[in-house]
Amino acid sequence: MLSKLYKNLKEEDKKEIAKTYYDIPYTYVESWLRTLSNVRNICAHFGRIYNKNLNFKPMLFRNERKMINNQKVFAAIYVAKRLLTKQDGDRFQMSFEALIDEYEEHIDISCLGLKENWKDLLYSQK
Repeated sequence: MLSKLYKNLKEEDKKEIAKTYYDIPYTYVESWLRTLSNVRNICAHFGRIYNKNLNFKPMLFRNERKMINNQKVFAAIYVAKRLLTKQDGDRFQMSFEALIDEYEEHIDISCLGLKENWKDLLYSQK
C-alpha cells in the first residue's frame, strides 16, 4: 500500500519527501518502493526469489550499478537498507548477515546477487 500511496502523491509532495528524508530524486524512492512491494508479494505467496531475476528492478545510481546487479534480490535488500533509519538499518543488516551466515554453506550466495564485498556495500549506506 505504501508503494501505491507514494506513487499517487502529487509530484511536488514526492519530491519533498525524497529530498527531506533521502536527499535523492523522487523517482528512485518510487522505484525502490515498487521493487520492495513486488518482492514482498512474491514472498507472501510462497514464490521463489533465489536465483530469479526481479520483475521490477530498482533504479540505482551509476556508481551502484557498477557494483550491484539490480536484477537480483540483493538489489532489493540494498535499497531496503537505504530507506531505513541508521538504527533500523543496522538491525536489518545484522539480521541479514546472521541469516546468510546460517545458510551460506547450503546456498550459492551469488544466486542472490551477493558479491564478495556485499557487507561493505551495505555498511556504506547510512
